[in-house]
Amino acid sequence: MKPASHRAITRHALTTTALFTALALALAASLVLSAGIGQLGVPASQVLGSLLHHAGLDWLPLPQDAADKALWSIRFPRVAMAALVGAGLAVSGLVMQAIFGNPLAEPGIIGISSGAAVGAGLSIVFGLAVFGEWTTAAFAFAAGLAATFIVYGMSRADGRTEVVTLVLTGIAVNAIAGAAIALLTFIGDTQSREQIVFWQ
Repeated sequence: MKPASHRAITRHALTTTALFTALALALAASLVLSAGIGQLGVPASQVLGSLLHHAGLDWLPLPQDAADKALWSIRFPRVAMAALVGAGLAVSGLVMQAIFGNPLAEPGIIGISSGAAVGAGLSIVFGLAVFGEWTTAAFAFAAGLAATFIVYGMSRADGRTEVVTLVLTGIAVNAIAGAAIALLTFIGDTQSREQIVFWQ
């Protein structure tokens, strides 16, 4: 390997390592700050102190009992779920961009978002409550997954899937889902319309 090429690879590796380290630190800092923000404010040092205390390390000041309960019953689950959802969105975005070879690709291209909105709209307009308060989210997830399988199945031919065919099929499914959303918005009441707009 040529020295110049080796230096370029080393420089790229160092840059990538530094970037991911900075992003990891920024994520950790944002999670700590987010856990302390709310009606009952908790300083970042006390948030870290509570985490370390539950790990058996009493290095930092601890919050009051009410604040500690709020952290472990509300704040920490909230920020953990936010981090997991964000990671899931990042991975799905990476997959979409890799498949289409386009850094601007997103789920709306192949109708996933519209399919999920149709599922949510059906649950809202018809007042379904199969899974309690999770019904709308469950229907949205199921419909988005169904839209994915429909697009993939329709675009697959001769054992392979062309990106162009996938995009065109996605546009068609997106249009059909948009029409379904418009119909649900038309037949729903005022409250249902507001919720459907939120899910779009």
